[in-house]
Amino acid sequence: MGKYRIVGARPKDASKDLNAQFKVYEHQIRDGKPVWAPIGWKTIYDISAWLAAGNQVHTGKVEGTTMHHGDAVELELRIAHNGTNYKLGDMPAA
Repeated sequence: MGKYRIVGARPKDASKDLNAQFKVYEHQIRDGKPVWAPIGWKTIYDISAWLAAGNQVHTGKVEGTTMHHGDAVELELRIAHNGTNYKLGDMPAA
């Protein structure tokens, strides 16, 4: 299971939240030692795939060579428009 930390966020297109990008570090072993390595800016789709595969994704903050760990990240499905007649919470389970 992989371990990832989101340490930054930026909008790629101000009109669409799904286009946001997230600066991510990955826990790796280099020369036999654990390190948090930057792997660049990733999309919500990358993060969703990591979570679906069972990886650990948390927020974090880098100070010097230290990674401070934050809270677990989760994704939520929601309706884009609040005025809909077919609310997810009101749908039958069957």
